[in-house]
Amino acid sequence: MGMIVEKVDELGRPLRVDLQGLRGLGVLLVVIGHLWLWPPGAFAALDIFFVLSGFFITAILIDQFAQQDRLRLGTFYLARFRRLVPTALTVIVVTVLLTKLLYNPAKADEVTQQGIWAALFASNWYFIENSTNYFANLGNASFIHYWSLSVEEQFYVVWPCLILVTLLTARRRAWSLSTSLLVVFGTATAVSFGYSMWHSAAHPVAAYFSTFDRVWEFGVGALLAVARPLFKDLRERISTGIMWTASAALIASLAFLDYSIQYPAPWGLLPVLACAGLIVGGHSGRVPNRRMWPITNVPMVYLGTISYSFYLWHLPVIFLLRAYFAEDTQFYRAVAFAVSLVVGSLSFHLLERPVRRAQSLMTHAERAHLQNKAPIDLRPVMLGWIAVVTVATVGLYGLVAAQNPSTADSSLSRGPQPTAPTTDDPTASTLERHQEALRASLTASDFPTFDPPLQDLASGKWLGQLNDYRCRLDTMSTLGDCRHGPDDASQTAVLIGDSYASSLAPGIIAALGKGWTVQQFANSGCPAWTLPEYYNADGTPYPLCARRQTEALDFVRREEPDLVILVSAADAYVAGARNFDIDRQNSDLASWALGQTLKKLTDLTKRIVVIEGTPNHKRLLDCVTRFAEPDDCVSSPTSDWELGRAGEQKAAREYGATYVPTLPWFCINGRCPAFMGRTPVTADGRHVTLAFSLRLTALLREALLGTDADTTP
Repeated sequence: MGMIVEKVDELGRPLRVDLQGLRGLGVLLVVIGHLWLWPPGAFAALDIFFVLSGFFITAILIDQFAQQDRLRLGTFYLARFRRLVPTALTVIVVTVLLTKLLYNPAKADEVTQQGIWAALFASNWYFIENSTNYFANLGNASFIHYWSLSVEEQFYVVWPCLILVTLLTARRRAWSLSTSLLVVFGTATAVSFGYSMWHSAAHPVAAYFSTFDRVWEFGVGALLAVARPLFKDLRERISTGIMWTASAALIASLAFLDYSIQYPAPWGLLPVLACAGLIVGGHSGRVPNRRMWPITNVPMVYLGTISYSFYLWHLPVIFLLRAYFAEDTQFYRAVAFAVSLVVGSLSFHLLERPVRRAQSLMTHAERAHLQNKAPIDLRPVMLGWIAVVTVATVGLYGLVAAQNPSTADSSLSRGPQPTAPTTDDPTASTLERHQEALRASLTASDFPTFDPPLQDLASGKWLGQLNDYRCRLDTMSTLGDCRHGPDDASQTAVLIGDSYASSLAPGIIAALGKGWTVQQFANSGCPAWTLPEYYNADGTPYPLCARRQTEALDFVRREEPDLVILVSAADAYVAGARNFDIDRQNSDLASWALGQTLKKLTDLTKRIVVIEGTPNHKRLLDCVTRFAEPDDCVSSPTSDWELGRAGEQKAAREYGATYVPTLPWFCINGRCPAFMGRTPVTADGRHVTLAFSLRLTALLREALLGTDADTTP
């Protein structure tokens, strides 16, 4: 009857089959979660690896000190290098090369930048600096999963030094080594958890990636490593009970946690304590494998063995295959899973394991453990990988060139450039002419050379172009900075809203003309709604919006403008619904919140116009690939957008405001192209480009100054 501790690793150390299987379960859940977005708490599986890393690393180091009365940090760091770096760098290089072949140059530059940060094991800080939402960017960042590897590497750099200092200090002062370690680890764990409790509430996006917010998870594993003698003699029945209780807690965390909760603290405690229970319960070695078969079966243990390679390859494979497959199909997901598993397995057997066992990269002490094993020669392994990458790259390039002979163009254009459509009907309206151009884009067979180019969208240059209209998209600005037009203009308009209002501002200013002064009160993340409190999309409190709302109302009350224009993201209610007692599945929040603003404005101005927010589009940087067609860049309005739109329409009717439906400006029969002619519609899938905003000038002029635009399509 096999027990849980029954194998050894390449260096002769005991290998716990249950924890190896737990690794397999963890990586399986992560990959399934990224592909199928199920189970809802799949992201919590990463916490398993942090706890296991803290346990194993601490156990290895304190056992080495107990046996040799010293810590060989050089040996430790060299082993970590062999274990992690070659495979990680290989994945980065291959992914960057294939992205350059498959995607547009702008996307390749974006991936290359992320790859550099991944190679430096600092991805988590890169994503924090760029305010990246992990749950909203899995499709846009092929290296976003490297954040956890970066956290682990940063932990590996600091933690052994902390252990060494603690052990040396305790020995010098004749303190108990175990007690000293428990005090130091316990303090570090408690401080990190306390910090994460605050940070997860105040800055949830940053907290998810932050190393400081994750130290406590490693610390729990480290405390268990020190406390191993306390549970090495647990009876079989008690050990089994602990392990099944922990398994139930793990299942609960996968089933009931979701991205909207406060994480990693306090809710990360659930998967962390579940993993701790499995470590404790299995440590005695008395639990038969058959009793923990979900994690001790052969396939799961094998997945645990190849988990590192499998994890590193799966997101690049998911990302790269989108150049060939429609991403919303079960076939694509199944192919992506299978390819990730095969490539991960090959990577483990041909690269990861040979490098780990390469005696030329070992110290003398490590080689002593491998006296009975044949040495590994790295040269054929490396030559084999170089050959595989070269053949794959040349073959793929040949396939691309054969199918797309004109791929040298930086925008991937493959045919004649489109011309502005014309109509023979002299009675055609402005909207009809605009929709003819939309229809031409929906039926286009080739991508145009975009103007502005995709590089401008990738670099953020589009933000600077909007700033030329005297109001920054991403920060609060003074009244003077956000005023456009002559101060002595005969008429005044006030634009209130969020970044959607800012991106429409160029078209609105052009539509009103020289006889108007336009005062903007538009700030990113601040809808033109009145809410008890304001929140970012990730649930972070955003008090600046309340100040902006007060400034706008005071200005309108004082200046009595001729026109007030309100523009908000139609799905902005999604963030608010998490924080107020209003059903997320209806439009009550949008209707009520906009109604509160309209109620305040009704007696302060001559005319109020509510312009519908831009429906979400495909991001051109992601959908323009060597194998894509323009139809692959066509989207449909989301259900959240439709609900928010309905709520705003209801409020406008109730308070007598003019409502301008923009859906016909972007979509025909629910199909929304990502470009019109040569003009990208949006810069990032949400905000219109400067060029497209100006193309809406005639439509905006009619809506604001011309015929009644209050009809709902």
